[in-house]
Amino acid sequence: MTDRYPRVSVLMPCFNARPWLEEAVASVLGQSFDDFELLVVDDGSTDGSQDVVESFSDPRVRLIRHPKNLGIVAALNNGLEACKGDYVARMDADDICLPHRLARQVAFMDAHHEVVACGSWQESFGNGSARVWKSPQGHGEILSTLVFESCLYHPTMMIRRNVFSDQGIRYDERYRHAEDYELWSRLHDAGAFANLGEVLLRYRLHPQSVGARLGRDQAEAADRVRRSWLLRLGIEPDDREMELHRKLALWMPDYGEAFAMAARNWLERLQDRNREKKVCPEPEFSRELARRLAYVCLQSAVATHRSRLIWRDSSLARFCRFSPWQRLGHLVNILKNRRGRAA
Repeated sequence: MTDRYPRVSVLMPCFNARPWLEEAVASVLGQSFDDFELLVVDDGSTDGSQDVVESFSDPRVRLIRHPKNLGIVAALNNGLEACKGDYVARMDADDICLPHRLARQVAFMDAHHEVVACGSWQESFGNGSARVWKSPQGHGEILSTLVFESCLYHPTMMIRRNVFSDQGIRYDERYRHAEDYELWSRLHDAGAFANLGEVLLRYRLHPQSVGARLGRDQAEAADRVRRSWLLRLGIEPDDREMELHRKLALWMPDYGEAFAMAARNWLERLQDRNREKKVCPEPEFSRELARRLAYVCLQSAVATHRSRLIWRDSSLARFCRFSPWQRLGHLVNILKNRRGRAA
């Protein structure tokens, strides 16, 4: 890297991540694309994480140290202030970048100027679990999914720095542990989203990860983001409707005819309001609604055959390319490969 600003700033917040930090840093330094800086924000670690970072002599590594723990949102925002690259690539201190990650994302962003944020698929590992987390690739599908859950995996994201510097956008402290999901709900106004349909990051699962430690707080913050999307559609949900929407978002439906009927009515209401408000593009939004209703009806089929009638009579059925009962195996795989979510 020369004295000019790098193309990419890799932003890595860190708090007591010593067991994994060396491998994470090494995976960034081993990228095939080398025009980057790695900015590690040590958020008051007490386990010697700072020593691990300082053991790397590579001049591309920069360390910012907070004297006390300020939290992930403050670490991200302070890091953004220091980033110099055209692009900001997020990275967590316990994950592993594949060697071609930055090269793939820079090439895509350079070729698609309308895209403000680009992620990828990721592969989880650790805790005896390994699977590929797939996500929708096109902007319309991504936006439609964000009404329910986050399908932009934060550690995989590359974002144009000018949307932060020119528009003053920052992570919101009020949505800690779902700060990324909330950011996407504002960032989409600046341009398009995209996901590359390949694994570019290995996502480590362990007992100290955010999802494991802070599940309740994360779920509450994610629900507030979901509510904001519903408000854009002109719907102010009551507690019962919010619970229904959450179950649809998390692929956790109740069994039986009553829930299937309630889900159909709710999803058709979302479809109607979107036609009026034009929050999400069509037909992508109706396809997302149909996908979720198909799953609910399939689950309800265990308890009642009336779910077939609920599906058949829905205005969403024509947006699904297959009958739930004709492609049972495909729909069952939704659970195995269901998208990563904010809560």
